Amino acid sequence: MDIRTITAIIYCITGGITLGFILSLITRLFVGPFVSSILNSDAKDEDSAKTLKELKVKRGVLLSLFIKSSSTLKRIVSSDSEKEPLSKRRFWIAEEYTKKAKSLYGTEKISLLSILIFALLLALVVLLCTRILPMIEI
Repeated sequence: MDIRTITAIIYCITGGITLGFILSLITRLFVGPFVSSILNSDAKDEDSAKTLKELKVKRGVLLSLFIKSSSTLKRIVSSDSEKEPLSKRRFWIAEEYTKKAKSLYGTEKISLLSILIFALLLALVVLLCTRILPMIEI
């Protein structure tokens, strides 16, 4: 394996890590507040379920996409009818999924500082790998 191949592999791994981080960030920024508002409103069954308006959650394109297509979110967050428009549906999280919802979608916010630290550390690792690996005889 020559050095260009190793460098390409490093860049591909870095790209994968970065995409995973971005997806995680999007999930926490758009789905996290939705899940947190359900948890905070004590909507634990169909009788206590809340609409997006009652939850004070704005219906955005990404949130709508996650609600319609995310199988993980569908397993955790229940709704009264899939056929109803999103604005009229009522949502709840069953008691047995509360812990999983908190761990997957997080209730704490991601700070800008943690994003910058991640980006700097990733850039440093890539720089070191692409500069040091060429010096090592394989």
